[in-house]
Amino acid sequence: MAEPNSPNVDAERRAKLERLAREAEPPPPTDPAPSLEDLRQVRDTHDRMRIGGDPIITIVCAGLFLYVGFETSFVTPKEEPLVAFVGTVFPWLAKIVGFGLLVVALAEFRSLRFAAPLGCFLAALATLATLGAGLIWITNGYSDGWLYILFGLLNASATRSSFLAWKGDHA
Repeated sequence: MAEPNSPNVDAERRAKLERLAREAEPPPPTDPAPSLEDLRQVRDTHDRMRIGGDPIITIVCAGLFLYVGFETSFVTPKEEPLVAFVGTVFPWLAKIVGFGLLVVALAEFRSLRFAAPLGCFLAALATLATLGAGLIWITNGYSDGWLYILFGLLNASATRSSFLAWKGDHA
C-alpha cells in the first residue's frame, strides 16, 4: 500500500470513490421512457379515434339514406293523413341524413373534430325518423314498417357507438 502522503493515495481514493459511485447508480432502464414524438403519436392516434367512426362505413350509410331519400316514394292519394305526412317528410329527412353523413365521412377522413358530434346527431335523427316512420306504417297496416323498425334499431346501435366514441369510451 502507498504511503499516506503520496500522490497514489489520492488516485486510489478517487478510483475507489468512482467504483462505489458506479455501483450505487441504478442500472440503465431496459425500456427507455417514451420520447416526445412517441407521446405525440399516441395523442394523435387517440384523437383520431375520438373523431368518429370508419369513414367507409359512413359513406355506405350515406348511400343507403340517399337511396331511400331519392329513389323511394311513399305517398298515394288514398292514404291516411299521418301516413301521407310521413311519406312526405321521411324522404327529406333521409336526404338530409345522407348528405350530412357524406360531410361526416369527409370530416373523418380529415380527422376534423366536429365529425363525432355531427355523426352522433345525424345517427340520432336517423334513429328517430326510421323508428317513427316504421311504427306509423305498422299501425296503419303497412308491412314495410317492419323493415324501417329494423333499420331504426341498427341506427340506434350506431347512435350509441358514435356517442361513446365522441365521449371517449370506445365501447
